Parts: sequence; structure tokens; C-alpha cells
Amino acid sequence: MTAAELYPGFDLDCPAIKAPIERGVLPVCDALNALPSVHTLWSCEGHAEQPSTPYVVFIAPQALAFSVNELLSPKTGGTSLKYNWRLIASFRFDGSLQYILEPNDVQLLDRGLRLFRLFGRKAMDKELHRLADLISTLKMN
Repeated sequence: MTAAELYPGFDLDCPAIKAPIERGVLPVCDALNALPSVHTLWSCEGHAEQPSTPYVVFIAPQALAFSVNELLSPKTGGTSLKYNWRLIASFRFDGSLQYILEPNDVQLLDRGLRLFRLFGRKAMDKELHRLADLISTLKMN
């Protein structure tokens, strides 16, 4: 089924959906879009100089979104990630759910917490690849 059939109000003509995906976040978008009935809406790779953090907004069946959320837990695989990622659900204008996958505003370190805004492009690109690899494991289950 297409995104428009699965999710009322999905608009393929939305400029944000048509915009090119930034290189850094592309692996995460590809991993999510490879899952059944998942469609990314918009994303950002994050920009250390502004500062802004990376994120991906997507639509998906609730059970699959919950599976992505479970991957982020240290108990189920999130230990490969350097940052504390979270999945937040919110309502779209038509009442359907959308999800935003983003890092929390802190970095987990052995010696405590550090504000997330302090990241380098290379380090974040590696983190986004780790996140994509983790999401890709859902295809095998």
C-alpha cells in the first residue's frame, strides 16, 4: 500500500517531502523506509555550528514504531549508540500519528552528562550510521 492509502492526509506534494535528504541522515532514512509501511516525512542531519540536532520524522504502524523505540533501549541493542536517542509520537493534523526520532539533549558519558550540542560532523555521521545499522536489524525479525 502507498503512504497515502495507509495514512490519511499524507501529501506527496509537500515541499519538505520532496526536498533532498541530507547525506548524514540518509542512512537512517533509508533504514526506516526499508521497513514495511514506514515512510519518512522530513529529516535533518544536524548542524553543530548552529547548533541543531539530527532528527527524522516518519509515519509507521504503531507496533513497528514501538519496535524502533525498543531498539533504543540499552537492554535491547541501544548500547552501540553513543547518544541517548528517543522516539516521540505526536498527532498529525488528520489525527494519525507521526514519530520523531531524535537524540535527547544530553550525551551519555562514563563521567556524566554533556550537552548534546557539542558534536562534530564526523562523530555524528558515525552515530547516524550506527543508528541505521540498528534499525536495519528489524528487517531480520
